[in-house]
Amino acid sequence: MLQVLQKQGERLLSVSRELARRWAGSVALASAVAIAYFLASQLSFFLRTKPDDVAWFWPAAGVAAGVLIAIGSGARLPVAVGTMVASIPGNLLGHWSLWTSIVFALCNAGQVLLVAGLIERYFGSPFALDSLRNVLGLIAAAIAGTAAAAIGRGSGSHRTGHCRPRKVAVGPLDPRAALSGNDRYCAGFWTPA
Repeated sequence: MLQVLQKQGERLLSVSRELARRWAGSVALASAVAIAYFLASQLSFFLRTKPDDVAWFWPAAGVAAGVLIAIGSGARLPVAVGTMVASIPGNLLGHWSLWTSIVFALCNAGQVLLVAGLIERYFGSPFALDSLRNVLGLIAAAIAGTAAAAIGRGSGSHRTGHCRPRKVAVGPLDPRAALSGNDRYCAGFWTPA
């Protein structure tokens, strides 16, 4: 009886150690992604174009998507959390409001998850750039992720009060405003709030 209890206790201890190890690994991964994402986003903000004040180059999403593609779908949550944790202060430093920064953080995490998910679904895991098909697939996934995130960012900046529809607007969202996601660029059917 005592030996059975001792074995059960050892088994529970072993399970709790494994869970603690996995949790620590997830926190470390999320922290590493957050640091890399934040630094890459600051590079993008530094390279903004004038007078649009738009960051046309965004390597942060590529860094996070690359980590997720390399490690696999088991790292979705830590990579998404790291992306969001880095996006909010990065956007606040880029002079966005808190609510817009939160919307952008959700869009950034969604972009990374979409790109990595498309790669895994259509090319499997592990993914390698060993054929033209895979290279073109990566480019297509990056374009799809960027387009989805741009639409979300554009819609989010309009819904958080940075831009509002013109009263005479009859038609789609101006793609330039959606692609820029910039509150200073409320073009087409949108006017500054």
